[in-house]
This record gives sequence, structure tokens and C-alpha cells, in this order.
Amino acid sequence: MNIPKSVAIRSSYYHHAQNAGYKQILKFTQPKVVFGIDENSKDHLGTIYAKYLFLNEWKAAKFINKNDIQLLHILYGEEYYRFSARLVKVPIVVTYHQPPAILQQEITTGDYMGRIAAWAHQLNRNRFEKLAAAIVMTDAQKEVLSQAVSPEKIHVLPLGADLETLTALSNSIQVAKQVNQIITVGEWQRDWDFYFKFVAYCEVNYADWKFVLVNRKLNEIYKKEVAKLKNLTYFDEVDDLKLYTLYKASILQLLPFKSAAGNNSINESLALGCPVVTNVIGANYRHKDEIIMVCKDYTLEGFASSCKFFTSQSIEKLINISQLANNSVSDFDWKGISNKTLEIYNSVI
Repeated sequence: MNIPKSVAIRSSYYHHAQNAGYKQILKFTQPKVVFGIDENSKDHLGTIYAKYLFLNEWKAAKFINKNDIQLLHILYGEEYYRFSARLVKVPIVVTYHQPPAILQQEITTGDYMGRIAAWAHQLNRNRFEKLAAAIVMTDAQKEVLSQAVSPEKIHVLPLGADLETLTALSNSIQVAKQVNQIITVGEWQRDWDFYFKFVAYCEVNYADWKFVLVNRKLNEIYKKEVAKLKNLTYFDEVDDLKLYTLYKASILQLLPFKSAAGNNSINESLALGCPVVTNVIGANYRHKDEIIMVCKDYTLEGFASSCKFFTSQSIEKLINISQLANNSVSDFDWKGISNKTLEIYNSVI
């Protein structure tokens, strides 16, 4: 497939798994140069380009206008896309990640990234109309974005996963399922108030359930809650081998969300055979009803009931569920998603 000469603007976020995050797509789309901040590096800290992310558009435009470039892809539209439609003449593709409510905020007031971003939004409200294409993770996002972008320009592609690495590591990890271990990984849009109330509730009502939390960004208020709970083990930092071992050993992953679209932790969990209990699910997974319990009763009792769906299963049934979970993400491999992204590139240049 033809790989157009592109420039990318992205944020390189510091995920718990080394090969997680939307930046993985760049291995396949192969942009000539990449602009934006990198959480893994201290170089961007304190710079004006980190404070006002859309200023990276000027850096990208300067390169594009001096070189033979066919396309600009802004990987995080909510953060970066403000002025590019004025600055470059090449087609612009933008990916939006945030849940529908935040995406609505982005196209209405533009203040998701703060007051200055809102000002830039007011100056460029018609920027959405000038997109060559937009990419979102879910149908719900597309419905919102269609208020500002022609629906035929919007493509729904799920957040991918590095299935090659996940599969190789998974096959190398020999660990038994702990029928009472419940894991939670990550930070963004998690409902921590509910989570800690639930863990405390289970300490009294389901004393045999043991919780594992992996989160390097947990704030100090919640760290005090961790210290009070005897049924919770907390890790702020783990390597990939430890993380994947925890996934494989857990009977389920518990994810109470405020809202959600694509989610790295769900992809990793399912790829490693660990089903999920949550209240919001964005992507459409195979065998969804068997591997993901979407709890409509957002109460402590409701979540406990959903967890019991998995904790009450026989070992034989759990093995089957684990296999279904692993198969459910076969459509989420980065190579396949990247090929579809390149098709979008080629359709607009």
C-alpha cells in the first residue's frame, strides 16, 4: 500500500504498558517528522509548546511548507487542532479520542484544554469544516462530531493494541488464575470515588475478593484510602512482565468510568484473557456479552452482582471465557488499523 509523505502531531503519553497508546500507529504510517510533547522526556517540561499545545501546529506548518509533504495527521485533535487549516494547504486528518461529552465541549466551547484554547477555538470555529477526514473510536463520538464535520468524512476506527507483543508475552507467562483477584489498571476518566467505596464495601461483604490497583498517577487523597484497605494491593509502577502477569492471574478487571471511548487497559486485559466489568464501553468487541459485563445498575450492589458473574464460574468456564476474551481483540491489531488509516490518507491526497 502507498504510504503518503505525511507529518504527524501527537502527544506521547506515559502508559503503564510500554507498547500502549495511539502513538503506536506511527510505526506503520511512517510520518517524515513528528511534532508534539513526549511525557517520557523531560525536554518539553516548562516550554510554551507544552503549555499551549496548539503552538506545535506552527512548528509542523513550517516544516510542511518547506518540504514535499502530502498530508498532516493530528493524532489528538482535542489538544492540538486549532490553526492548521489556516497554516497549511495539504489535506488535514484529525483523530479525536475523548468521550462524547468532552467531544461536545470541544466543538461547542473549545475549552477542554483551557481558556487560551477556547480563545483559539473562537478564532477558528470553521476549522472542522476544512478537515479532509476525521477519525473517531466509537459510533457515539461520530454522532457528536457530525454536528461539525460532514458524516461522510468521519471514520470509526477503534483504538488498537500491540497484539504481537501481547501474544508473545502472554504465551511466555505461566500463571494460574486467582479466582478471587480483581485488577484495575490506569487513570484517565476512572471514577475513583466509586472505586474506593466499592473496595471498602467488598472488604465487608465479599471478604475473599482481593483487589489489585496499578496506577502511577493516583493522587494523595486516594493513596490515603489505599492505606485503610486490607483487601487492596497497590502498585504505582510495574514493568510489562509484571503487568501482564497480573492481568493473566486476575479473574476480571474492574473499571468504573465517568465516561469512556477507546481504552488501552480494556484492550490489554482482553488480549491477556482477563474479562471486564464496567459501566461504560465504547468499542465493539467480539463475544462482547460473554467477556464484558456492562453494569447498568451503577451501585455498589450492582457492581458486585456483575463481578459475581465471573467469580462464580467453574474453572472450565473461566478458561473458555479467557479464550473468548483473547479472541475478541483480533480486529484491534495496530497493523490492520494502520492499513485502514493509510486508506483514508490515500483517499484524500
